[in-house]
Amino acid sequence: MDTEATADDTLSSTSEAPLKERYRVPSEAAFGEGEFMEANDIAKMVPGLIDKHSALFGHITNVDIICLWKKSGGQTKGKPTWAKVQSPSGLLRYFAECDFVVWLAADHLREKGVSAKEVEAIIFHELCHLQWDAEDGKIMVVGHDFEGFAEEIKHYGMWRRDLAKAGEAIRQLSLL
Repeated sequence: MDTEATADDTLSSTSEAPLKERYRVPSEAAFGEGEFMEANDIAKMVPGLIDKHSALFGHITNVDIICLWKKSGGQTKGKPTWAKVQSPSGLLRYFAECDFVVWLAADHLREKGVSAKEVEAIIFHELCHLQWDAEDGKIMVVGHDFEGFAEEIKHYGMWRRDLAKAGEAIRQLSLL
């Protein structure tokens, strides 16, 4: 299973980062003829996030995760895809020699002018997709906890279990 973060999932429309705070996203020219390039800067964030949120990510402490920049993120359901986590299989797994691949869309993030904090949030989001499956005894890529629309909640409230879970998390944030 592949799971991606789209524009609605990750970045608010008002989060334009000032030029001085923008994260250094590779230029299109940096990719040359390739579609992907190593993202060592992003890879350095992963262990820090796992350590900082060990209660949440302790199950992926020893998981081998490769981070890449992707030249173009494309779209999912008509929205820009900011990032994606994938479990490589077959030939890709043989050559990648890793458990999971996380890529970030250079084109979309460059256009958005993301900050380092937003890039960290994107990586956090992708790591949240990696969950322990007790039944199979392995880590797998899972979908989002909830999917919905603001107007749906506005008119019907937290009518589904997944929306209620999200609502509780939002209420807890307001107490901070």
